[in-house]
Amino acid sequence: MRIPRALFPAVPVFVGLTLLVGLSLIPEASADNRVCEPVTPSLGDIAELYDLLPAMAPELAVCEDTCGPKGEAGKWAGDGMCDDGGAGSTNGQCPPGTDCTDCGVRGCDRENPCGDGMTCVDAVCEFVLGAVPDCPIGRLPGLGYESGGEPDDLVPFTPYQGDGYHNYPENGETEEDMYRSYTRRDVRAMVKYAAAWTRCMGQDWAFGNQQPLGLGDMSEGDGSIPGSREDDPGHPAGSHLNGRDMDIAYFQLEGDDNHLRPVCEHRDPKGNYLQRCISEPDNLDVFRTAMFLAKLHDSDNLRIIGVDGQIGPLIEAAWERLCDEGWLDDDHPVCSGKDKLAYETVNRGNGWYKHHHHHFHISTYGGSSEPADDGHNHHDGCMHQVDGPTAETPAMKE
Repeated sequence: MRIPRALFPAVPVFVGLTLLVGLSLIPEASADNRVCEPVTPSLGDIAELYDLLPAMAPELAVCEDTCGPKGEAGKWAGDGMCDDGGAGSTNGQCPPGTDCTDCGVRGCDRENPCGDGMTCVDAVCEFVLGAVPDCPIGRLPGLGYESGGEPDDLVPFTPYQGDGYHNYPENGETEEDMYRSYTRRDVRAMVKYAAAWTRCMGQDWAFGNQQPLGLGDMSEGDGSIPGSREDDPGHPAGSHLNGRDMDIAYFQLEGDDNHLRPVCEHRDPKGNYLQRCISEPDNLDVFRTAMFLAKLHDSDNLRIIGVDGQIGPLIEAAWERLCDEGWLDDDHPVCSGKDKLAYETVNRGNGWYKHHHHHFHISTYGGSSEPADDGHNHHDGCMHQVDGPTAETPAMKE
């Protein structure tokens, strides 16, 4: 399955690589006309062929300004609003590539190449994964929690910066007061494990901003919902209690860090904040995110992962490719239909439809699952359904 992509800032790429690689297999007869030897083209040969490619390469990218209602082609083109349903669009009233002035070119070809770490296949930009690297098990964190305590001990997520992650101050925290960053000892080990493995597995991927993964809200030091200390709990009753839940950023393609932020268009044409992705994400490093979520599945403690409805299908498609190309074993949970991913493309009331366009939510087993009866008026936040999906029956994927 090919993952749909947005076009990213164009950089020169060599189109026709398959053609040129094939030339190295052209046999050349030896002096006695009996033994054939492979011939590798010179740089001059390659340059000459490169000059010929424009005539051979099909025009695949689409850039038209015909977007409009029936019988009024072009009416919505160039109006400052992207209407073609692709990455960064505000709606999908027109086919991809028909609102070029507002959306840019859709698809790729020699004149419209893909970004770093990508290649153009049948007019679609695909990420280049390359070969699976050697990640020595003994040099990476294991799933076992650190000695000196019990797995359900509530501990600060320290060190704040580690292999592949950054627990940075947010939501009123400071470096001296990380009061929203307490988690179970076994959950801390699980997240460190997944972060380190993702960093190692993706070390040769040329796409993405190459920065560690940002960690968000966990619990307070007494196990209460983050923000309770300030009499302003940031999550619904029953979630983020006793260190068993955590909000984590998505890996991103651009920017100086992977902090919690929207990775997609999330406002309607009038600028209203819809608290969900309304089009395909345009700043999601889907393969690093998918790898991290897959490595979380290596722990039996994982209960469920909630993501945005526009992001869920992309994660599943990325998992399919990672499984097919040997990055994950065939019997891995995400390769064998036993994943714990939850999302909603329509609002079914399972708690995943909104609030997950800037982070995903993980929930683990252990600790109290009873709603907090603390008298607070909980405002909207990362929704967690206490009596909702189990590991065997994830939230509905519509």
